[in-house]
Amino acid sequence: MKILLFEPRFEGHHVPWASLLARSLLDADAEVILAHGSDPRQLDRLEFSDPGLVNRLQLHPACPEGRFDGGAALASLDAAAQRHRPDRILVANLDEFAASLFRKAALGGRLPASLHGQLRGIYIRPRPLDLNQRGFQNAWKRKGYARLAASGAFARLGILDEDLAATVASTPGHPPITWMPDFWTPSPPVDRSTARRAFKVPDGRTAFLFFGVPHRRKGLELLVDAMSRPGHPDRFLLVAGDQHAGSPELKQDLNRLVRDGRAVVHDRFLDDAEMAAAYVAADRVVLPYRSHYGSSGVLGHAALHARPVVASDFHLLGRRVVRANLGLVHANEDAASLAETMDRSIEASDDVVANWQKSLQDWRDRNAPEAFAHAARSLAGI
Repeated sequence: MKILLFEPRFEGHHVPWASLLARSLLDADAEVILAHGSDPRQLDRLEFSDPGLVNRLQLHPACPEGRFDGGAALASLDAAAQRHRPDRILVANLDEFAASLFRKAALGGRLPASLHGQLRGIYIRPRPLDLNQRGFQNAWKRKGYARLAASGAFARLGILDEDLAATVASTPGHPPITWMPDFWTPSPPVDRSTARRAFKVPDGRTAFLFFGVPHRRKGLELLVDAMSRPGHPDRFLLVAGDQHAGSPELKQDLNRLVRDGRAVVHDRFLDDAEMAAAYVAADRVVLPYRSHYGSSGVLGHAALHARPVVASDFHLLGRRVVRANLGLVHANEDAASLAETMDRSIEASDDVVANWQKSLQDWRDRNAPEAFAHAARSLAGI
């Protein structure tokens, strides 16, 4: 079976997801054509994360240099499908062009003929499928999605939200649905003392890890505000990941926390081994996301390393933390609540922390790479 896998990006989760999708299909004896982007870092990182994988793939450069919006993404997928005539078409991230596609479909637009009835993919933030999401834009895109779904445009969709996946799967008018675990990537063993020294975490302090980029939605400035407030003397912030997108004001505030001995910042891209060390060096993982819709890969890695979390109580992330007992939640977009919740996490009894860690291990097992691989093969129809 020949499968066209479309993934033009390399930032954030894109490379590990493309890697596991491709390997899951290859291990099922599929022939995989990777329609990739123009930035050479994508294939370099793919090979680094999974040595030998690139050589097992057929490569199709899908995306030209220059501006790459939803319309261009869909056009490049169409061109790849017409060239290779695959048995299956799998999109690693339907959000790449879903908004543009649905708006046009609401006005009568259709999928290209090469994709109609063949399109499969993971929809990471499927607001148009979620009737709880209000507003004109969601209503407009929902109308377009409904038209496409009724026409048989989609073969199958993958959704990370287990609650929404169950609701959509039981509601007429949708294509078949697969729930996709938000998996973690295995990491080498790391010595905690060595990791703490490498990341300059002081002895005796409770380190809260913020991992990732400083997009406003991720709430780093909210966390810095919380750290600047009076509270438990052991509270310490460990920031790891490329922070170049942060505002000058945020960088100044972070530098002030560093000067005051309340934080350390590792402002660069971390490879898999360094990422694992960052989690091991921490005592807690904090996800102060602002009105974040959907899942978070950071939660999976917190579970992998059994690090209790402090997270916003908003939407799926908040529901998961409470329902699965993975840590504590704070009021969405509230720095005072975040500071207070961090202090409660520090003061939690040994029994409470042990219960969190047991729940995190259960969450790790539910979202293992093997579970994702099984779901990926279901999504691809093999």
